[in-house]
Amino acid sequence: METIKAIYEKGYFKPLTPFPAEGRYEVTIIFTKHTDSKAEKQKRILNLFGKWDEEDAKEIKKIIQDRKNFATNRIDI
Repeated sequence: METIKAIYEKGYFKPLTPFPAEGRYEVTIIFTKHTDSKAEKQKRILNLFGKWDEEDAKEIKKIIQDRKNFATNRIDI
């Protein structure tokens, strides 16, 4: 049994990796999760535009900075 990943959109499958073999095979298709198109992602981002105030932006920047420093400031016992 071989496994590959693919994107299904509008009735077609687009493999993300090459097919592992040639010939005729029985396949089982499992839909694992919905992925947003670029347009859907842009729409979600635009819906958030203007909803964060300056305090929210400062908090997000602080979280990002804390995550950057997490491994470097870590002390192993």
